[in-house]
Amino acid sequence: MRKFTSLLVGLILMNITSNIFQTNAYGTQSAGEFDEREEINRSFTLSRGARVEVSSISGSVEIRTSEGNRAEVHIVRMARNREDFLLRKFTIQHTPNSLIVRAEDERQNRANRQVQIRERVVLELPRQIELSVNSISGPVIVGSVAGPMQASSISGPLTIGNVGDAVKLSSISGSVRLGSVAGHLTASSLSGRLSVAVTRLDRRGIQLSSISGTVELRFEDELNADLDVTNISGRVQLDVPNVTLQRAANGSNVKARIGSGGVPISMSSISGSVRLERK
Repeated sequence: MRKFTSLLVGLILMNITSNIFQTNAYGTQSAGEFDEREEINRSFTLSRGARVEVSSISGSVEIRTSEGNRAEVHIVRMARNREDFLLRKFTIQHTPNSLIVRAEDERQNRANRQVQIRERVVLELPRQIELSVNSISGPVIVGSVAGPMQASSISGPLTIGNVGDAVKLSSISGSVRLGSVAGHLTASSLSGRLSVAVTRLDRRGIQLSSISGTVELRFEDELNADLDVTNISGRVQLDVPNVTLQRAANGSNVKARIGSGGVPISMSSISGSVRLERK
């Protein structure tokens, strides 16, 4: 009986150990499949207001921000063999006013060959930048940014800190959480919940379209806006003061003046409920 118990415990431990080694930084791929590893580490100096672009990443992206002018680039790549790294290269371009981080396929060398690489990008950047993040096959986490922010073609959830300027989002396949925006917000073709805190709106206001999920907008200050919601398949809840309905809700359309009006807030083709509230 003791031998049987020892054998059973041994098999369980072997199974646990096997599961541990089959899980890597990307969550599901085994080390045996992607056992080639490459790391890229670079350090730069960026001027205030520099533009940073990150694109074409096959994996997760995390962007941490802080005061100062130092930029750190940390990239981990995993592949089945070393040759795959040569067929998909990383480009890092830097000037005092810009930083570009992107992956590029060597397409003329990829004939009749399937190249699979897993990538993880971690950037440590100054807060005083403009940021663009595009074509990411994985989750994206961004810290607070003082300048405008743009993100598109993200296959995963998107989490952003506080943005001190305009924000433009498009083609996001996952939930979006934005700590705060001060300026103009545009979002289209989102497949997931959108949650945003608004500290200030400029004259362009908010434009949202083609969103498959709940929309939540939380306003820090008194709101003076003209709301126009069309083609919505959920409830519109206005938990803000001084609302005057100009077109009563008829199941898919709502028009209202909030406060003294002025700033446009337009929404169309929303497959979910909409809620506006005061923080």
